[in-house]
Amino acid sequence: MNADNDRLNRIAARLRQSEPEVPDRGFSNAVMAQLPTARQLPVWIRNTLLLAATMLGAVAAAAQLPPGTFFEVLELIGDNAQLALAAAAGWVYAASLASLWFVRR
Repeated sequence: MNADNDRLNRIAARLRQSEPEVPDRGFSNAVMAQLPTARQLPVWIRNTLLLAATMLGAVAAAAQLPPGTFFEVLELIGDNAQLALAAAAGWVYAASLASLWFVRR
């Protein structure tokens, strides 16, 4: 066991040693200049994909409920069930947009 630790310590010490840096001489900049610019999807496609993913997540979450529970919740809400579902979906969509914005910054 001690021999294994010694061997691992020697390997780790060798990995920590740095090699001399190879001069770049502008190679990286030349390669980056030759790469095509990143394409970005139109906003409506990104929003549609986000909405579809949100809906898929909501369906997956609802599928985890015991049978009939979803409809019992709708009955408890009463006449405003559609409005409540729309509001909940809107909040989830807004939270998804906010998290995407936060990740990109």
